[in-house]
Amino acid sequence: MLFITVDSPIAKPLLFKGAIAIPSDFPTLISVESGWFYQITANVTDSDATKTHTHQSFLAGEEIAWNGSAWVEMGSIALLVRTGTVLSPANTNDSMDLGSGSYLTTGSIGATGSRVLKGWFTDLEVTNPIITSGIASGSVNGNTLLLKANDTTFMTFTTGASDTCSLSGDITGVTQTALDNSTKLATTAYVDGGNFFSRGGTAVYPKTSGDVITNYINNIVTTPTDAILIHNITNAVVGVPVQIPGRIHYKAGVWNTTGGGSEDIWNITAGCILTSGLTTGASYRLGFGLNTVAYTYPFEFFNTGLFSTSKTALAATSSDGILLQNTTAAVSPGTLVEMSPRIRMRGSAYVTPAVGSQFVDCISELLPISGATASGIYRIGFSINGGAYTYPYQFRHDGYLSGLTSVTTTFIALASYMTGADSSYTWFQMGTNTASANLSRNTANAYSTLVINNLNAGSTGRILECQAVSVTQTFIDRNGKIAGIGLNLPNIVNKVASANIRNSHNAEATSTSATYVKVKTITLPYGLLGSQRFIFEIKTSDAVTPETAYGQIRRNGVALGTEQSDVTGAYVSKSEDITQTWNPNDTAELWIKIGNGDTVSVQNFSIGYDDAPTVAVTSVNS
Repeated sequence: MLFITVDSPIAKPLLFKGAIAIPSDFPTLISVESGWFYQITANVTDSDATKTHTHQSFLAGEEIAWNGSAWVEMGSIALLVRTGTVLSPANTNDSMDLGSGSYLTTGSIGATGSRVLKGWFTDLEVTNPIITSGIASGSVNGNTLLLKANDTTFMTFTTGASDTCSLSGDITGVTQTALDNSTKLATTAYVDGGNFFSRGGTAVYPKTSGDVITNYINNIVTTPTDAILIHNITNAVVGVPVQIPGRIHYKAGVWNTTGGGSEDIWNITAGCILTSGLTTGASYRLGFGLNTVAYTYPFEFFNTGLFSTSKTALAATSSDGILLQNTTAAVSPGTLVEMSPRIRMRGSAYVTPAVGSQFVDCISELLPISGATASGIYRIGFSINGGAYTYPYQFRHDGYLSGLTSVTTTFIALASYMTGADSSYTWFQMGTNTASANLSRNTANAYSTLVINNLNAGSTGRILECQAVSVTQTFIDRNGKIAGIGLNLPNIVNKVASANIRNSHNAEATSTSATYVKVKTITLPYGLLGSQRFIFEIKTSDAVTPETAYGQIRRNGVALGTEQSDVTGAYVSKSEDITQTWNPNDTAELWIKIGNGDTVSVQNFSIGYDDAPTVAVTSVNS
């Protein structure tokens, strides 16, 4: 067998690979080779990311070939079809685009039903009368085109200086596209574009009840474009300094069931209010009116950026003014918390040296907390120059304020530290569960750490009041007197011995010890100053051959009072006045003893005294 090899002059000959109708029919970028060509059987775009993915689009009937980096259109199996002397698109309903070229003919243009259905014209020149089926006659009269259908319906377009369109009667089959200052509807006419509108008094409304008027505007991008213009074209003058535009008015009825029922008519308007003066202004406001009641305007937006809302006759009733609401319900399992929308305020500050301006944002928001009982935290956050928000202040639902920078389960009443401009001045440190609050000052001068000042000379209130469990224990009145139902600051106010019992330890106590033992203790946490009367009752247990029973008052274990004794066998009262300064947490003690194995008993150990504010303070002569 003889084989003959011939070198082909074609580097990559065309190789037919089939048909393409959808994006996935294209070959992959890895497998495709130059010279592969396909027939397009349906309009398609090379948009499949797993294929050649060139984003090129092709029409049914085209042929394409791969050139190594993109598809090249090779032609079409049939773009036009000849039928007799008529050429028509191979794909039914295709259009022919001449671009900027012109369609020239010395013959006639034929169209469905012997008429042109639609056209877009910058300038349309008509040199002969327009004859249209159904119109009795047509003529050109100067600058006026008269299309006359009958004796009562006609339309006249003029191109004179007034540039008006006068409409008398119905105009059917006409789409009204624009009306401006110089093109307006005649007062006796209404537009009936296919029976679209009707006129009632001074109002034009859809002829079919329930129809919606829609204005479509396409491809606006970022350019502001009017969709509806409400324009008061009357100029403001000295005598009439303000001409406000018309307003949008909504009106509808609602059934009120009070007293058997009746219909309430609500009117809602939206419009602009203008102000005249050295500086003019404008506001946009929403008005509400019920039946014949005058309008109220609770919402108003000013050209200065101010938004105003108002409510009236609230008395002492709490009422919403602004509601920012997240209506999505929290669910479990899933999203356990749905936060509220937030309010954000923004300003800017210049950062020196030469850093530039930076934004400062402040937000306030509500963060609900999920748990056995729902709760919430109102928090204020700050962001500097677009950074993450921090929350230095958070208010918990149960009244606590947090100075922490994140939400935790531990809240304190205020920030950990509150200081002045200089940390050496007085600062306030909050307490915790293991530390008390602290008011401190670190300055070498004569200024007080804390001053409480009632500036009103007519005030009869106290300067300072200390409470425990909401009950006043100690206070300083406006005259500087320190008093209270509990502690009377004994290290400042002297006491005088009296029969008025102030402290007591009444239970009976016994001992058989032959040496002194302590059986009763009264601790004085705040101390005691001046003279006091110490009283106790004592007896021996053997009335026949009694042993002497002894008792003595001691301070912190050290003998203070006279040794007292009894041999009667019945309780006898012993009393002794002692002048002594008792420091905070000193103990007043009762010690007893008896001999011969007998028993000594004591009871009703007490201290009696009264305030002695007239006692002179200590002085030293020299």
